[in-house]
Amino acid sequence: MGGMKCKDREHLRKQDEVYVDFPEKANVMDWEVENISIGGFRVSGSVDGSPGTELECVLTFPAAGVDIEARAKVVWSGDSSPPRLGLKFSNLESGDRLKLAHALYLRRKLKDAA
Repeated sequence: MGGMKCKDREHLRKQDEVYVDFPEKANVMDWEVENISIGGFRVSGSVDGSPGTELECVLTFPAAGVDIEARAKVVWSGDSSPPRLGLKFSNLESGDRLKLAHALYLRRKLKDAA
């Protein structure tokens, strides 16, 4: 994935303040969403998960007042410091997909206005 250019991506990525929680990993709190799109997101921090692992996640967009619950599949993992995972949404319902698109759009507008 290292050589992929933005124009080659299926979904536009947006780096913003987004919080993620993995309820199945209650003892792990240090997650940072590094980029996110309608298709998935990258997270770093106290990360563990091998490709193919399904994780329940809750994404929170404070500025948009949106919480989205979804399952995501680990599509790649990196041994960098801090460790990183690339996750692809595996069951994003149409209503949550719309909320995510709205939250990403709103965050873009707020950032552009600043």
